[in-house]
Amino acid sequence: MLKMTAVEQKATFFRELATMVEAGMTVGEALGTLRERLAPGRLRMAVIEAAHKTRTGSPFSDAMARYTDVFTPVETAMIRAGEQSGHLDRLLEQIATYLEQEYSLRQMVSRETFYPKIVIVFVAAFPLLLPAILRVITGGTGLLGLFLTLLVTFLKLGGIAAVIWGLYLLTKYLIASSPPLARSLDALKLSIPVFGKVVRRLALARFSRALAALYAAGVSLPQAVGMAADLTGNAALREPMKAGVAKLEAGQGVAEVLETVPHMENMVLQMLKTGEATGNIDNMMSRVADHFEEASASSIRRMATLIMPIATVVLGIIVLFMVMNFYTGFYGGMLDYEP
Repeated sequence: MLKMTAVEQKATFFRELATMVEAGMTVGEALGTLRERLAPGRLRMAVIEAAHKTRTGSPFSDAMARYTDVFTPVETAMIRAGEQSGHLDRLLEQIATYLEQEYSLRQMVSRETFYPKIVIVFVAAFPLLLPAILRVITGGTGLLGLFLTLLVTFLKLGGIAAVIWGLYLLTKYLIASSPPLARSLDALKLSIPVFGKVVRRLALARFSRALAALYAAGVSLPQAVGMAADLTGNAALREPMKAGVAKLEAGQGVAEVLETVPHMENMVLQMLKTGEATGNIDNMMSRVADHFEEASASSIRRMATLIMPIATVVLGIIVLFMVMNFYTGFYGGMLDYEP
């Protein structure tokens, strides 16, 4: 059986918790029952502590706030709003729905990019494998030689992968320790043709989905915008959004404030204006999230379709030059040979 991802596990946890609370169980009783079903890990530790504290009268949201690596501020704020309003079961269902939609979004991105990743890896690895194949075809080596050559090639590939992974971790560290660098790199991502549009729409889909859930839970609009901005995953969008929270607290409209955010989509602003006029911001933002997720999926599919012919052309050029170089060296050596 495949291991559940963290998002999938949390979605299942909140869905089952909502069902138990709605059936009449106390939060402490429901948490005590659910902790036995969870796999060992941070979520189970958090639930065990929460079950103990809620039975002694502490709110579930207080226990969640202690485990910031397990529960996001959005989830904690929604639970706190449910405890204060007396509609905890409804808020638990909303969190479960939100997490299920987030999991579906991640699965969509992973599914649509899987084939392009395989093609890119093959194109990168093929030039290292081709010399060994040519030696066998020309009789330059036997099966043992082929095996040894392939073994050396795979070791080279492993070394290259290790270097790439090390550079990736170093880059993540530098980005985390330097906010200006993070903003610059994220702004660069948003400016790349085609790819940048997909990144921007996925980020705004997450923002819109979180804002809808928080607003529907009764969280104040400035606080909801600040927390939803953290879920965009892009500093170039997040920082200007969070900077506008003070303006929202001063009474400015949310559409007016977000209009100053670079890379903002007009559709988000128009739907926010409609939501402010009708008092239905949560519904408008849910529609925006649905639209951006569907549009992103279509764009990713188109990019995946284009990658195959581009990769074929690139691979053909690489093979052509390598074969020409191999045969030039092979027959050149034969002509230079003197018995």
